[in-house]
Amino acid sequence: MQLARRLLARTAAVLGKDADEARYAAYADNVLAAWRAEFIRADGTLTVDTQATHVRALAFGLVPPRLRKQTALRLVELIRAAGTHLGTGFLATPFLLPVLADTGHLDVAYELLFQDSVPSWLAMIDRGATTIWEDWDAIAADGTPKSSQNHYSKGAVISFLHRYVAGIRPRDDAPGYRHFDIHPQPGGGLTSAEAQLDCPYGRITSRWRIDHGTFHLTATVPPGTRATLTLPGRNHRRRRPGPAPLHLPGHVITGPPSRPGRVRTGLSWTARLLGVGALCGGEVLLTVSVPAGWCPKVGRPDRRIGPFGVPRPGPRPHRWHRRPRPRGRGTRRPGHRRCPAASYRPSGRSRRRRQSRPWSGRGGRRWCATTVPRARRPAWWR
Repeated sequence: MQLARRLLARTAAVLGKDADEARYAAYADNVLAAWRAEFIRADGTLTVDTQATHVRALAFGLVPPRLRKQTALRLVELIRAAGTHLGTGFLATPFLLPVLADTGHLDVAYELLFQDSVPSWLAMIDRGATTIWEDWDAIAADGTPKSSQNHYSKGAVISFLHRYVAGIRPRDDAPGYRHFDIHPQPGGGLTSAEAQLDCPYGRITSRWRIDHGTFHLTATVPPGTRATLTLPGRNHRRRRPGPAPLHLPGHVITGPPSRPGRVRTGLSWTARLLGVGALCGGEVLLTVSVPAGWCPKVGRPDRRIGPFGVPRPGPRPHRWHRRPRPRGRGTRRPGHRRCPAASYRPSGRSRRRRQSRPWSGRGGRRWCATTVPRARRPAWWR
């Protein structure tokens, strides 16, 4: 109920209904306070000591931030007490692995993912399943069916494979994957993974492998989108925002032939790949190879590169900074530097007469040798 009211408040804010937003937000706050008073003890533990209760409390933001670590540790204890097996149902199973990964227990999430005894996903595969069953033991060991063999509820683990293993994650503020994250989190002895997703802008792919201690990542960013690439590891350096080349030992970054691949550093150690494909009309292929757990070293930001990898225009020159364009034949002589106030006429006599006057009747005032000091003249005029 608290989550539903939060979503209604956000929807009202988007629609510009301030009164409804305040009403739903207050209702959600009241529900949250009532839940904490009923289900959280003074020492931070939950009154209902089950895996599902801890998972939902962490996933829906019901636990205060100061108690999240204790709640996550208790969840891990419950999983270990069950022999590293999950004990959640339809409502909590989709959030179990993401909650473990977000609270710093990625290793436990991978142990549950690769568990091959009932209840587990691999137990279904070992018994010949090609779909997700309603129950963990929908088919007995002797092959006797018990319940439905085509249920999605436990198939929500595929979302964990896309968002955490392959690392393709959408953003709430950019609908339709206009801006998404690529943040793979390898673990559990997994050495390679690949996933693809068809969004309204094209196909997104994320493929990585670990070869002799080196992490290789290949990602495809569709035209018109922007991806935020986060490499695995913890020892990263902070840099100010701004475009900058990414320097990694033995790395390769490839992009469209018209513009090399560029990355951008944010306030954190996240590297941002600009969607230059939106201008080039093709997909952007990013290939990064780094030692596993190593951090990227970002060079000095290149201020000449603007959004989407387009060079920023330089300062616009003044009118008299430009060399005048000759008109007609015989207006220029070899080795002769013309004053911008020249009349561009073939006759040298009229040209000299106009150069001697700072005012030239029909054209208004013009810059000439008599009005522009030598120190202010451009280099080509001196």
